[in-house]
Amino acid sequence: MTTEALSVAGVDHWPTGGPEAVHLTVRAIQAHRSVMPPGDPLAVRCATALERAGTVSRPVRLRMRGVTLTPSGVMACAYPVDSAADDFAARLGDELGDDGWFEAGFARDIWYATVVHFAGPVSDPTGLVDWVAARRDLDLGESVIREAELLRFRYNGRQPVRVTLATTPLGAPSS
Repeated sequence: MTTEALSVAGVDHWPTGGPEAVHLTVRAIQAHRSVMPPGDPLAVRCATALERAGTVSRPVRLRMRGVTLTPSGVMACAYPVDSAADDFAARLGDELGDDGWFEAGFARDIWYATVVHFAGPVSDPTGLVDWVAARRDLDLGESVIREAELLRFRYNGRQPVRVTLATTPLGAPSS
C-alpha cells in the first residue's frame, strides 16, 4: 500500500507505512525532543504507566478497512472490534496522570496508521485523490495487538523511524 501511494504522491514523501515506522498512536506525550538522555525521568515514568495500563488491559483487535487522505498524508483506517482499544487508551491516560498533560483535553475519535507522510508537494494531487477514493472501503484485514510500546522517533536520513523505549504486553501475565 505504501509503495502504491508513493507512486502517485511522489517518492520523496516519507514511507511511514513501512516496517521501521508504522504505528498506531494511542497518545502523544510531548512534542518531539531531538535529544533524550538515557534514564530520562519522563520516559521512565511513562514506561511505568504503560506497564500498569497494559497489565489490566486486553489485547486490542482492530479491523483495518480503507484509506483516507489528510493534509499530512495517507492513512489506513482502523476500527475497534470491541471496547479494548478505547479502554486501553483511557487506562493509559489515567496511569499517566500529570505526565499526560500534552493531550489532557484531547480525545482521539479515530484509530489509524499513517501509510505516507507528506514531506512536500504531492506530485499528482488529482491522481492521489482518485487512488484514495478507489481504496476507501478496501478490506485490509484484522490486526490483533498484544503489546504496546512507548516510542520516540529518530530521523534516519530518509524518514522518521521508531525507537522503542519500553514494551509491555496487553493483558495480565499468565501464572
